[in-house]
Amino acid sequence: MADPDPHLLPGEQPALLDAARALLQPLARLAVARGLTHATVDEMLRAAFVERAHAAYPQLLAHRRVSRISAATGINRREVTRLLEARRSRSAPARSYPSELFARWTTHPDYLDADGRARSLPRLGAAPSFEALAHSVTRDMHPRSLLEELIRLGLAEHDEAADSVALSRAAFAPRGDDARRLALLTARLGELLDAAVDELLAPAAKPD
Repeated sequence: MADPDPHLLPGEQPALLDAARALLQPLARLAVARGLTHATVDEMLRAAFVERAHAAYPQLLAHRRVSRISAATGINRREVTRLLEARRSRSAPARSYPSELFARWTTHPDYLDADGRARSLPRLGAAPSFEALAHSVTRDMHPRSLLEELIRLGLAEHDEAADSVALSRAAFAPRGDDARRLALLTARLGELLDAAVDELLAPAAKPD
C-alpha cells in the first residue's frame, strides 16, 4: 500500500481511495464496453491532474510552477512539461487500432464494392482480406485480436462457415441516442461531482 499522503487528514486516505475506486469502476466498465483504451484514459487522467494543479498555482512563475505541479501530483517534471505543452497544442489522443481499421475498411477503394460500401472480406490471405487490412493498420496487434475486438464492439461479424468477415455497422460512432445519453450523463455527473467536491473542500464552519 502507498505511503500516507501528508496533505490528507489522519484516516482520510482510505476513504478517499474507496471513493476514487467507486468512481473509476463504472468509468472503466463504460470504456471497455465502448472500446476506449487504457492509454487514452490514462493520458486524460494525467492531463486532468496537471490541469487542476496548474490552476491551483496561478501566481507562480512558469519555471517554478512545473516543480510545484510535479510535487502536487506525483508526476515527474519531464512528464508535467510534456503535458503542459500538449495542453497548449491540444495534441491528438492515443491511437485506436479498431477505429483506424474501421476507417480504412470503409474508405479505401480496395475494400469497397461497386456501390462504395465496405466489402465482405475473406479472413485470411492476400489483399483484399481482413488479415491484409489489419496488417496495413498495425503489426503490433494480431489480426485475430483486432477481429475479436471489432466483434465485441458490435462492429463486425465473422461467418465461420465461409471464414469471411463483414461489417455490421456503417459508422464507428455512438448511435444518436447513445450520444445524447452520454452527453446527459457527462453533464449530470460533472455538475454533481463539482458540487460534491466544492462542499468537501470548503473550510469547515467554526462553532459559535
